[in-house]
Amino acid sequence: MNRVFSSVQLDASGTIAGLRDSLQAAVGQGAKGLLLLIGSSNKIDLKQLPSLLREIAIPAVGVVVPGVLLQNQVYEDGIAVCGLTSTSAATVVPNINRSEQELNQDIQQILGVNPNPSGVLIVIDGLSRGVDNFVTTLHDCIGPDVQVIGAGCGHRDFSLQPNVITTDGLLSNAAQLLFTTMELVTSVSHGWEPVEGPFLVTDASDNQIQQINYQPAFPFYLDILAQHLGRTVAVEEFSALANHYPFGMAQLDSEFLVRDPVNRVGNAIVFAGAVPTNAMVYLLHASPHDLVEAAGTAATDLRSRFSSRYGQEAGLNVFLIDCISRRMVMGEEYDDELAIIRQCLPNNVSVLGILSIGEIANSHQGGIQWLNKTTVIGGLA
Repeated sequence: MNRVFSSVQLDASGTIAGLRDSLQAAVGQGAKGLLLLIGSSNKIDLKQLPSLLREIAIPAVGVVVPGVLLQNQVYEDGIAVCGLTSTSAATVVPNINRSEQELNQDIQQILGVNPNPSGVLIVIDGLSRGVDNFVTTLHDCIGPDVQVIGAGCGHRDFSLQPNVITTDGLLSNAAQLLFTTMELVTSVSHGWEPVEGPFLVTDASDNQIQQINYQPAFPFYLDILAQHLGRTVAVEEFSALANHYPFGMAQLDSEFLVRDPVNRVGNAIVFAGAVPTNAMVYLLHASPHDLVEAAGTAATDLRSRFSSRYGQEAGLNVFLIDCISRRMVMGEEYDDELAIIRQCLPNNVSVLGILSIGEIANSHQGGIQWLNKTTVIGGLA
């Protein structure tokens, strides 16, 4: 994914003055627009950023993410200042909870300024209930031939705070779209495998499951965990265990579509993505080794489909979207995941990316999917 970015540099100053210098440096290097990837542990008061962006003579937008990925490092408090080669490439869509008709009108208007894209990078509020509807509407607008890579943005503690920054202010329930006319190729893998199931979802609404096998979902989930672990599972263990035991829905010619249990409401389970009634779900699990191996598979697959330019030119980028929950599961072993991705890519390629709250990519069935606990890597075809 190159020549979308004119420059990429990390600002670790933690100050408005330091960030201002970084923005001006990007402008001096030829940027026509700016995209800021802001680690959510950064010390800068986000309320100061809209006025700072207004000082810059080119379009600029920022997104708050759990972590910024550069090469094989995570920066939770750094800001990646990404210079863009086009003034119109990055566009913000507010209020993604609106109807499909309203979203369709907005996206069509944006496509009028960015006609015939070959690829789209999306950064969207990862905790919004409008994500699934938005990606479906986007697919209806751009069609099946445009490749998409995307990340859910938000704060490391999953708090419901604004996470998209524009010159007009701070936004929640928003999406940022970055278009490229260059052909994009993506690779997706996660490493999670079934250990129990299948089970039938008998009552669900949006991202909440009320019943599984005609039984209240939350007690049923604890029961199948107990069956798998061979011991009683207390209610208080839900948060700790759920991150290691997501649900998965089987797909044709693809890995399971993972759904991460993130909360409970009474006897219902809340997931980081929609689960339809009558879906067949499995309990999934993965070891750190499984997750690292899957990330390496994604990077190797992507490299096999790279343009020959990746072996010839310097200054080329790939964009990495890696779920924050993978890091939470692996702990210190997460360094191995970033290391294998770096090792599987050509030495002259720079890795830029996001620790995400949900991931977005094209599915094998032709649509665009909202993913959980997954590694997505994109580069030029």
